[in-house]
Amino acid sequence: MGYTAKQLIAIAEAEIGYHEKASNANLDSATANSGSNNYTKYARDLYNAGYYNGNKQGYAWCDVFVDWLFFKLTDNKTTAEAMECQTGTLGAGCSYSKQYYKTAGRLYTSPKEGDQIFFKSGISIVHTGIVKKASGSRVYTIEGNTSDAVAEHDYALTDSYIDSYGRPKYDEDADEETTATSSSGTTSGSSDDVVYTVVKGDTLSSIAAKYGTTYKVLAEYNSISNPNLITVGQKIKIPSSVASSDSLAVGDKVKMSSDAVVYGTSGKFSSWVYSAVLYVRQISGSRVVVSISKTGAVTGAVDKKYLTKT
Repeated sequence: MGYTAKQLIAIAEAEIGYHEKASNANLDSATANSGSNNYTKYARDLYNAGYYNGNKQGYAWCDVFVDWLFFKLTDNKTTAEAMECQTGTLGAGCSYSKQYYKTAGRLYTSPKEGDQIFFKSGISIVHTGIVKKASGSRVYTIEGNTSDAVAEHDYALTDSYIDSYGRPKYDEDADEETTATSSSGTTSGSSDDVVYTVVKGDTLSSIAAKYGTTYKVLAEYNSISNPNLITVGQKIKIPSSVASSDSLAVGDKVKMSSDAVVYGTSGKFSSWVYSAVLYVRQISGSRVVVSISKTGAVTGAVDKKYLTKT
């Protein structure tokens, strides 16, 4: 799996109740030194990571909170900014964030789990947060800098305070597929293929990740009309070209070539990455997430063409 809306929302939920600070002290405590002077751990962490066009400590922080969630999710500034469609240094401003999504063609009028919601006053964008869910006629959110804290809210979908929804670039495969149920099925393919038997908890994406391919490839190859529905005991044929020995799989040790760039960008990794032995953590098509260890924080995402097994 890749980075998902559910993962981001879980991070946001853990921050509910955090209060901004009266001064630049006790930033990591949820409630100590509470005040109204816009000091937060979120601005500190992003400044230290090189975000924005300056230090945003002491400024309104609703958008800083959203950006921090993506940075916390990915542990990589370039990857996080790419997920939010940020192509400049002005992401701390709500109106600029909205424009980034609009320019990328990812601004919508109806919500989806994990969207960045934008609020307006007149013609101005004045506040933002994350969509936790949309249900019936209401949208449920987690927002920073709301009454000086991180808090949950809900609104009618028709509320005039709502302007629009920016749609981050989550791993759609992981977000949209369901897990395997308890019946069986059959597939087609050639005699040279590897045959995988579905077990409880599998998704087509998780199976594809084991062989360095995508759920779309497996769905087409196995004539699966609904890739969201696979069943325990079902036989999934992996094309022999995909299952060859030089394909990457989760858990493989790899080295990154010196010309590699962060996936979807032209940005380079820290210099130490290019000499390190890395572990494959997630695979989605050509996008591979790697890390310095088998568990813990990830290093970033890279095109698999830049990786070689060790």
